[in-house]
Amino acid sequence: MTTWNGTVHPAADLFPMIEGDELDQLVESIRTGGLTNPGHLLPDGTLLDGRNRRVACERAGVPMRWNVYNGDDPIGFVVQSNIHRRHLEIGQRAMLALELLPLYEAEARKKQLAAAARGGERPASKGGANPPQPSADRAPRSRDVAAESVGSSGRNVQRAKYVAKTAPDLAEKVKTGDLALNAAEKQARRRVSQAQEQDAREATLSAAVVDAEGTGWRLLHGDFRERLLELPAGCVDLIVTDPPYPAESLPLYADLARIARHVLSEDGICVVLTGQIYLDRVLAMLSEHLNYGWTYVQPLPGANSRIMGRHVHQTWKPWVAFSKNAWPSGRIEFHPDTLDPSYRAKDQYRWQQDATPARLLIDSLCPPGGTVCDPFTGTGSYGKATLSMDRRFIGVELDGDRFETAKGTLDAASDS
Repeated sequence: MTTWNGTVHPAADLFPMIEGDELDQLVESIRTGGLTNPGHLLPDGTLLDGRNRRVACERAGVPMRWNVYNGDDPIGFVVQSNIHRRHLEIGQRAMLALELLPLYEAEARKKQLAAAARGGERPASKGGANPPQPSADRAPRSRDVAAESVGSSGRNVQRAKYVAKTAPDLAEKVKTGDLALNAAEKQARRRVSQAQEQDAREATLSAAVVDAEGTGWRLLHGDFRERLLELPAGCVDLIVTDPPYPAESLPLYADLARIARHVLSEDGICVVLTGQIYLDRVLAMLSEHLNYGWTYVQPLPGANSRIMGRHVHQTWKPWVAFSKNAWPSGRIEFHPDTLDPSYRAKDQYRWQQDATPARLLIDSLCPPGGTVCDPFTGTGSYGKATLSMDRRFIGVELDGDRFETAKGTLDAASDS
């Protein structure tokens, strides 16, 4: 009588164990009705099927029973014994086939070696040597076998392989059923394309003259209307900034839009924190060179401002978002438009803003590894947030003291 030797077949390990209420129900079912469906072992005692029943039997105090599998496709047996119990999406089946692929390839090599040992080598070539079978001939067969075993296709397995290689985080979402394979592949290919663009952009930026720089950041001292024009066109993915609000500063918004047109990539975005009294004029000026996309809400915690000219208690401020061309809906994912700040950060100078809302915008609107620019850098809070999120930062600051403070902020952030 074959008994379990304590090992589990690698294919069986690909299917997660049940737990919680589901396991409790199985335990109770076995305790009251006994074990109706034995597990399966290989002749050497390796477990193929029945891991959950074995655990449930142990908890229920019922002896586990085993049948012995003597077939020639243990992997296929494991898959068929488990897959019908799970409602898997197309992407989940493809990811499972991808995980099974090395097992099928190993099984194919084992069978080839066994055939060779029995004298089943391929006929010798004219030169007297057995020509090696190209791996390209073997891989599609193993891939298709793995795909067929789970009800998928070789093409879907290839797509799953691409996602797993280029975007492991997306692959995990496909495995759990939280993301469709089609969507994951599109996102993965977009990431690869963006990374290539960013690398090319970084190469052109390396020749730009800057006043301070460190790991992942560059800082320019002077007027953004002059300094940003020194940078190569299309070198920025996202502008996140907080210009001055007074009426005399309004012309800066028109200049910002004009300069943004130069530095933003083709699907780049400019998002600006502003006040509401002159909001109509701000929107009009930014629209001279950019395309309106959306307005985000930043609630104001604690004591609210009293806007005397309007008799309004202000409880929020707008972030207005504009794009260089058509709004890049294909580049960004769905995200919220309310940006909750964690605190009122005014410890360094009176116009300083909390970077939490900016972090949410950077996360939503700038691709990983992309470049963020703040033409009104101040003490560098948005730059610090950018670096903490694995993006690159370019800042411009006119005031000498704030420039030095920003340089220290970015230095410390890149070292942490």
